[in-house]
Amino acid sequence: MTNDHNAYLNTAQMTPTNASDIVLTDFTYATGSLGNYYQASTNLINKGSTTANLTGLYHYTTQTNQVEETNSVVDIGYHYVALDQYGNIRDANDNNIPIGGNSNILEFKPYQFKRRFRRRRPFHCIRL
Repeated sequence: MTNDHNAYLNTAQMTPTNASDIVLTDFTYATGSLGNYYQASTNLINKGSTTANLTGLYHYTTQTNQVEETNSVVDIGYHYVALDQYGNIRDANDNNIPIGGNSNILEFKPYQFKRRFRRRRPFHCIRL
């Protein structure tokens, strides 16, 4: 299994180490419309291994300003579905299914991570 594009906070990297891993000394979360794990820090923005549209994260965000990932390099971290200016999930064709094709607001996408600051582990990617 390949282990790359990980972020570590105040700990050493897992072995083997990769040039694409990021070791952080500081990281700050922000509370937003859907939860407490939006990124206030900018050091994981556009640091993933591919573009967001190729991972199904086009209409998702890590930012409280609700800017979608679109086709940019994917952010490393927890992703929320992006909301419109009224705080609603975007629904471009008015079929009551959010853009992205899933009607379940709680389905998050890959590149989510658990907070494990005191252990020698990376932010693990999970799928809920």
